[in-house]
Amino acid sequence: MTFKKIILTSLAVVATLLSGSTSVSAAEKETPVFLFGLSRSLNDSTVYMTEIQLMSTATINTSNKFLLNRDKYSEQLTEYLEKQGVDYPTTITEYSTSRNKAEKKFLKMRNKFMREGSFELKIITTDTFQYTPLEK
Repeated sequence: MTFKKIILTSLAVVATLLSGSTSVSAAEKETPVFLFGLSRSLNDSTVYMTEIQLMSTATINTSNKFLLNRDKYSEQLTEYLEKQGVDYPTTITEYSTSRNKAEKKFLKMRNKFMREGSFELKIITTDTFQYTPLEK
């Protein structure tokens, strides 16, 4: 085979793989979810938790039940805390499609930090911070 044929064959294989991988996508469904956020700065011992909030429409991957763009929700909490003067907050957003499951996750996290005793736990109420739906 000539060098030109090898290059053209390689490009054809790559193009085929790329076109096949983009056509396979998991099913997505918009559904209400219950969210809460947790944030901690490594610079101090304060842990921030939001109250559980209902997001009326969020996109869930139906095959693995994963909240799509969860990092964007965490960014909302990070921006809020930075405006409040918290340096370098590390945030996560937990969620569930069931309020009971969200409450269990919330209580488990809250109790973990309360038990350890070396953390000051601050609850962020919905009066001061609310997640906003993501644009499509």
